[in-house]
Amino acid sequence: MIGWRPGFLLLAATGALVAVLSVVVVSDGTPAMSSPATGDASPTLLRRLRESLAEPGTRLAFWTHFVTPFSSNTFGVLWGFPFLVAGEGLQASGAQAVLVTTVVVGVVAGPVMGVASVRFAAHRMHLVLGLVACQFVAWAVVLAVGDAPTWMLFAVAIAIGIGGPASIVAFDFVREHNPAYRLSTATGIVNAGGFTASVMVILPIGLTLNLTSGPGGAYDLSSFRIAMCWQIPFWALGALMVVREHRRTRARTDAGDRLSEVTVRSLPR
Repeated sequence: MIGWRPGFLLLAATGALVAVLSVVVVSDGTPAMSSPATGDASPTLLRRLRESLAEPGTRLAFWTHFVTPFSSNTFGVLWGFPFLVAGEGLQASGAQAVLVTTVVVGVVAGPVMGVASVRFAAHRMHLVLGLVACQFVAWAVVLAVGDAPTWMLFAVAIAIGIGGPASIVAFDFVREHNPAYRLSTATGIVNAGGFTASVMVILPIGLTLNLTSGPGGAYDLSSFRIAMCWQIPFWALGALMVVREHRRTRARTDAGDRLSEVTVRSLPR
């Protein structure tokens, strides 16, 4: 083990290296495509950002990616191990088993979520909200019980482990509602959702633990039961925005379908 600080510094350096290599080496290999709105071969980044954000389907995808994976990220990246060991009293090996479960569940659930997103395309929003509800219920029970049995902690691991794969539904939304020339920009906006939410949850959990920890700054279960509740407002916000933007996306899609139908009927026969 190299410790937290060297580990995160190594992770950051790896991310920077990958970014540089992507800019220098990676090419999509496709010619520039024209924007139907402007005719430009390469619309400015600012214009693509504005158009992407104005599209309700992009915002629906962003909030879908925002609400689904943050609990798993928060648990796996930082607060899961301390919660399980200092809070719930598991041995290190038991805590590691719970954390590994989230990864295994994610690997198994990924292909299943992909198939479900295609096969039940009309019910993607319900799928997303149902999985978010499972995360909320699992956490609510564990935090309400306090000294939870081990099987209940594994249930939380399973519920949040599906959250990562559930976020891929966002990319189906963004592909359906953006033209090809701005797809990369819209995808970049959407991909920031889950990581933004994760950072926004990780920080107040840490601040709350600092304020409520016991003598000497030691974490305990009562502190974690308060701190982990920070996930609730983010689930509520994300779910609310998913419903809101889904309605707006459907309204725009229905309006487009009606316009297409009128255009077809007006064509000379």
